[in-house]
Amino acid sequence: MKLMSVDQSLSHCAVVIFDDGVPVYREMIRTGSNNSKSKKNKDVIYFDNVHEQIRFIVGRILTLAEEHRIDKYVMEALSLSSIGSATRDLAGLFYCIVYGLYQSAILGYQAIHTVAPTSVKAYARALLPESERIVVKEKVDKKTGKKVYSTGQVKMEKSHMVRAVDCDFPGWLDGMTLAAGKADYADAYLIGKKFLEDISVGKE
Repeated sequence: MKLMSVDQSLSHCAVVIFDDGVPVYREMIRTGSNNSKSKKNKDVIYFDNVHEQIRFIVGRILTLAEEHRIDKYVMEALSLSSIGSATRDLAGLFYCIVYGLYQSAILGYQAIHTVAPTSVKAYARALLPESERIVVKEKVDKKTGKKVYSTGQVKMEKSHMVRAVDCDFPGWLDGMTLAAGKADYADAYLIGKKFLEDISVGKE
């Protein structure tokens, strides 16, 4: 089975293609706004508005899906608790990807899947060595003035997601920088692996 896993984004859209569970191709779709005051990057394609950005990203995803003859597609579900105009644009990208895949007849709706962001983080945490999954928290007891310690699960930041991929597939992210999208590739990889795990246990 060929699976396309995507960490959708308007700036660093990471694509990873798996063939029978093994990543065989990856690509970073980098776009930006011409209205941005920051210095232009030669690796980024700039557009006058977000609609053109979305059209380009969707077009590239459709091209890759067709070229690699994918059987299934997965990306992270929308975070409904997020607010702000950027989240609206991401929602637009999300639905345009789904509609584009279906409308182009590359995949039917039954082959287009999502995984919850929280489940991806939980999956990634389980890939870490046991000693790295827990954090010790310190606070002062107001009544006694003594330090009290408690343990909790580590919050999965970008560095932890990258570390999880290094544990699961050593060397796959070697030579990449965060600026070039290392963490985005890690997310796309983990989204795909979480989905494949769900298939293996009959959740999909």
